[in-house]
Amino acid sequence: MSLLYKFKLRTILEHWPCEEFIIAENEGQARFKYWQTYKTKFTLMPMSTFMEFVKCENLGIFDITQLFSKEESFKKMQKFRKLHFAYMGMRVNVAGMWGTIVGNWKTNLFVLFDGEIEKHNCHPYWEIAYFDEDGNVVRDYRKGTYTEVM
Repeated sequence: MSLLYKFKLRTILEHWPCEEFIIAENEGQARFKYWQTYKTKFTLMPMSTFMEFVKCENLGIFDITQLFSKEESFKKMQKFRKLHFAYMGMRVNVAGMWGTIVGNWKTNLFVLFDGEIEKHNCHPYWEIAYFDEDGNVVRDYRKGTYTEVM
């Protein structure tokens, strides 16, 4: 299964903005779906010409659960690292950057940082704070200057 991203497409024409949100695997697929929606209105305009007037912006991963690792390997890592409180989908702050735990790589965490589309390998005890659903700190292993900025 491929990752799905959310794209914001719109024309650059002031009199006809036509903004749409499209879920697709890549920008090319999103642009094609957008063109299919409006091709009946532009029968004389080929796709290549139409795309010159279209702006496409990647808004990130459509559904973060697509990135979740297998539950079994995550539980194994939890036991090894003694992170029984951690779960996939938990919010964390790593070295001042906010993100969400989406799984693990061996005994480290995979974290998807806000505004990113790639997950990153993070050590579970290095400059990290874990937060519950209400935003309360569950565990805090940070030592840097960014610990006061919350």
